[in-house]
Amino acid sequence: MVEEQSRRSNITLRMYKEVMHFVLEKKAEIVLLDCEPHHLNSYLKLGFRPYANTYSYPGIGLVIPMALISGDYEHLQRVGSPFAMLTTEEDLNYCQHVEELNRLLSPKAKIISQTNLDAKDFLEQVYKESEPQKNQDLSIFNALSETEIERIIEKSHVIECSKGDRIIEKDNAAKTIFIVMSGFAEVRRDGHLLAVISPGEVIGEIAFFLNVKRSATVLAATDDVKLLSLDEASLSRMMKFESAIANKLLQNFCRGLCHRIINGVEIADLRTN
Repeated sequence: MVEEQSRRSNITLRMYKEVMHFVLEKKAEIVLLDCEPHHLNSYLKLGFRPYANTYSYPGIGLVIPMALISGDYEHLQRVGSPFAMLTTEEDLNYCQHVEELNRLLSPKAKIISQTNLDAKDFLEQVYKESEPQKNQDLSIFNALSETEIERIIEKSHVIECSKGDRIIEKDNAAKTIFIVMSGFAEVRRDGHLLAVISPGEVIGEIAFFLNVKRSATVLAATDDVKLLSLDEASLSRMMKFESAIANKLLQNFCRGLCHRIINGVEIADLRTN
């Protein structure tokens, strides 16, 4: 992680140069890594692509396996990767398996990314994958126009989870907010069930708004969980500079938290009776 005071310096570019130097020196044809949701946009911009289903990493939570095919210079140029500016197509002539790797890693990951779709198509996918009709009162999109919704979900992703996946791990430092589009999730702390999250509800907002570590663990309770992962940086800018949208969004967050508190009390009552 690059420290805050260094993020506008040339340190990041120097890091990219070192990575590309290592790739060329070792004649690496593929680079693999696991990525947390809040880093997804950064790695997509570098040219990495999801290639397998998400899974739970101990102590971290949900991660996305990603791959960079070094010799796919066309893809690096298409996404505007800094790696394409730090090397030439001739430098990558040693790569002999680009087509084969592309076939092997053809999208198998259960992720819908706005990186590969325009805003309208991505919004259509969000509506297609979600079940807002089941929980209209809690929808984060209430009272928002289509244009405003597009602004909120800018640079976001739809991620599928399987039952038991740890979406959020307690004490993790990430601040990503997720909207549950389908399926159900459980909020747990020290093994105790605190709340059941339904479609249309939000998770992760406490860490985002209070700038604290994750306060509880959230697990996928069913096999059909789909999450809309909101981009933390875009959401922060919108909260700061677009007051009209931010006001509506905050009202929806507050409404959801009120329902969460009520449901939490009900669950506590059930445990003591």
